[in-house]
Amino acid sequence: MKKEKKYIWYSDALTDNEILQYALIINQFKNNEIDFQTLKELFWNKRIKIIPSLVYPSTKKKLTISQLEELKKRFLERKYLYSDINYFILNSNKFKFKNVIFHMDYKVIELLANYGLPEYQEAMISILMNKLKHSFDKDKDFEIIAQRAKWKRRIAELKLALSKEEVTNKSR
Repeated sequence: MKKEKKYIWYSDALTDNEILQYALIINQFKNNEIDFQTLKELFWNKRIKIIPSLVYPSTKKKLTISQLEELKKRFLERKYLYSDINYFILNSNKFKFKNVIFHMDYKVIELLANYGLPEYQEAMISILMNKLKHSFDKDKDFEIIAQRAKWKRRIAELKLALSKEEVTNKSR
């Protein structure tokens, strides 16, 4: 009888601190600061096996024959790029459910923005601006009015943090 694999979403299995730690490592891979092999080693040092869920070549935009060959070669050699991966599966005995699906989504963006990474602060501003654009204050819906006010304050905080970062970078 085959044992059924159980998967759980990262936000249901990990603490915010763990999510941030793992996201910072994956962000290095995303920014080409480390390669996939180094990514695997960094997670292995934390006693976690990281397994990529790959984007199939047929789902990528039209590729030339040479691009497709290069992609196949990279896949065979397991020299993945961040763009080759849909999400990661984190496998460890540390987790109640051994297979945790980790994806760089809203929660991760929010944690990385709060950590102070400018690219994620900008992404968070964009997300919140979009939320504001697609929500409306209703006469007596105090919940949405409060939520919109919260988003506006958060946008202002992020913009202030980004402007301070720019000033710091210019003075260096």
